[in-house]
Amino acid sequence: MCVKRIIAIWLATLLLLGLGISRANDPAKPEDKPKKPPEVPKKFIPFQFVFGSVKGVSADGKTITVETSAGKEKTERTIKLGEKTTVRFFSVGPNEAEVRKGYFILATLLEKDKDTPERVQFTGQAATKSFGAYIFGVVGSVSEDGKSLTITQPLKSKDDKPKETTVKLNARTLQLFSNVGPKEAKLVKGMNAFVVMSPRVKDTANQVNATGAGKVVFKKGKMAHRGPVTAVSADGKSITITTMVSGKEDKVEVKLAPTTQQMFNQVESGGATAKVGYTAHVVVDEKDKDAVLTVFYTAMPKLRESLMLGKVTAVAADGKSFTFTPQPTKKGEEAKQIQIKLTGDTTIVFNNVRPGGARMSTGQQATVRFVEDSKDTADMVNFFADPGPMMFFGERLPGSRNNPDRR
Repeated sequence: MCVKRIIAIWLATLLLLGLGISRANDPAKPEDKPKKPPEVPKKFIPFQFVFGSVKGVSADGKTITVETSAGKEKTERTIKLGEKTTVRFFSVGPNEAEVRKGYFILATLLEKDKDTPERVQFTGQAATKSFGAYIFGVVGSVSEDGKSLTITQPLKSKDDKPKETTVKLNARTLQLFSNVGPKEAKLVKGMNAFVVMSPRVKDTANQVNATGAGKVVFKKGKMAHRGPVTAVSADGKSITITTMVSGKEDKVEVKLAPTTQQMFNQVESGGATAKVGYTAHVVVDEKDKDAVLTVFYTAMPKLRESLMLGKVTAVAADGKSFTFTPQPTKKGEEAKQIQIKLTGDTTIVFNNVRPGGARMSTGQQATVRFVEDSKDTADMVNFFADPGPMMFFGERLPGSRNNPDRR
């Protein structure tokens, strides 16, 4: 064997030995580390929802027949309120926090084979008393003075005859228009209309939501900018909107060409024109970002009702008034107490109260809607009890508001 071959074999042997030694000295690879013991999955407490309407109640109020529905099929089942069942009532009137036929019910049962729920929420209809009827249809006509319109309601069956309803409008009727072009925010024949009637003024609408019936074909493009309108040029040929780019404000001037489509949503009567405060969505040509195809404007209608949020600090002995501390509207503003008067026409609603708890008491949160042109007489009051364990997923964190032990 030649010397060169012997030297080559010897070098190869040393190389292999060296590799073996170096690997033996290498720290263990991740896969060589001892495996962690498998994590024990968190215990899941199975539960099911039961929701429907109360069809029957036993004399003691503990056994309830619930009608549930799945599609067109309706079924009935019985549930029983146990000593540990958490019960709450929403949208109930004074002294109505008791199980009654017709209430909507939502309950959680921890085991499918049991009929005693962990929690039950009953919802009444007290809040709906402050709202009038709803009318939906097509505007058939509008009076010349603009103080009334007729609505043709859709037919329920082929045999029905068209039904027209005359709706009166007054100075407080809120009219909102959507899917309308410039200067088209006005009631006209053929519009679709959804009308909320006044519960107190006969045949008069509180609100009319009208939608343009004309079919609009929008030009294809891409969304380029979105934000509030902060300026409108005097000639109406451009608008400035404030957008957010990477967390920073950026002002963009949008030039409106004669061919630019402008569509308006949720604008009041006469409001179908570009205005500061509207939110604008700008669509541009896919090939030319400076060519504005369409601008969609959305307004934020102002509430015409005077609302106030706050806390009940005292209740009159005769129940005809309560002392109310409203939430400050400005930072650093000192809270001032107000005496709120209740009349026979005031709608009073209680939410998240325990059985028998539908009555005014100190500490409750309240939302007050005032009678028109009044600063102390309530048209409607929503009272809210301490949140406590509301809904509804079996949380059991110590101290949590959802802990069922906090009953």
